Amino acid sequence: MKHDSLRECLNEGSTAVFSGLEDGSVSTEVRDLVMRMESELATMVHANAYVTPPGTVGLSPHFDVHDFFVIQVQGMKVWDIAAPVLDRAISKERVHEEDLARSRQVYRWQITLKPGDVLYMPRGYIHAPRASEKSQESSIHVTFGLAPLPWSTVLSSTMRATNLFQEQVIPNINLYFSDILDTFIFSAADQDNSEGSVLLRTSFPLYRLLSLHQNESCKVDGVKNLLETLRIDFQRSRDAVLRYARDLVNMKSVILEMIRQASHGEITKLGRKKWKRIRSRIRSTLSEFVSDTRINIADASELMASKFSNSRLDRSKRLANPGEIRRLFL
Repeated sequence: MKHDSLRECLNEGSTAVFSGLEDGSVSTEVRDLVMRMESELATMVHANAYVTPPGTVGLSPHFDVHDFFVIQVQGMKVWDIAAPVLDRAISKERVHEEDLARSRQVYRWQITLKPGDVLYMPRGYIHAPRASEKSQESSIHVTFGLAPLPWSTVLSSTMRATNLFQEQVIPNINLYFSDILDTFIFSAADQDNSEGSVLLRTSFPLYRLLSLHQNESCKVDGVKNLLETLRIDFQRSRDAVLRYARDLVNMKSVILEMIRQASHGEITKLGRKKWKRIRSRIRSTLSEFVSDTRINIADASELMASKFSNSRLDRSKRLANPGEIRRLFL
């Protein structure tokens, strides 16, 4: 957008959003803070800046599916905050407009941020920020969003890292059995509030895992208890996917829709024999997914730690030796 166009939008009361600040292209100070936060919290952090003219609404009432911190840089911003209307705010869930409308009537907190103030917002809390009319300056704040790794992502990444299930469902159609398992994994996580689904949405404890090899004072029993808990949760996560997928395997319409999309509409139906062969192969991949020794908590933990350390973490924090975390489980 041209500078003149941006200025016109701001003059009309619009809020300007500058995303992707974590890459350092706009501010090296923001990038350095992101890296420090990632190092301390062991989670990916994304930074966006918001510029709102005085006395205007920044964003309509909404909630986010991740926690975030706000640092007020210029001007004043008023945050009206209401309690969550969902027990668990996860991806793909939506609140009806009437629920948001009711939340506006029961704001429990009103917080005014001035330059230098910091606000922490847990996921799910409904908020409606607006620039204060008491300030003559536009409000500028930077939001740092936290994106922890859920168990569903751990399972998916580990499965794909082994190069398992790379056979095409139908020859020459860009749909693989790994794609179907991926769909099962994330659908199981979003399905309901059963114990298994909640576990799949729970954050993988990367911070505690990374700290084990750095903390020589860790008691042996404490380390053993953590590792055993991780093993149990990993297996329970796989079991939760299997329970959910067993029902979906028999739903021809679900698989056919995936095939239709992958074939760009060229395949819209399946004959009985072809469907039976595909269903049998999906069942087989599910069995492999649950029992294959290459999908295990040791490899998963090492993969997640290496991916995280090689992303945007300060290079001085990188794991000293490959396989260091994996050896904890052996």
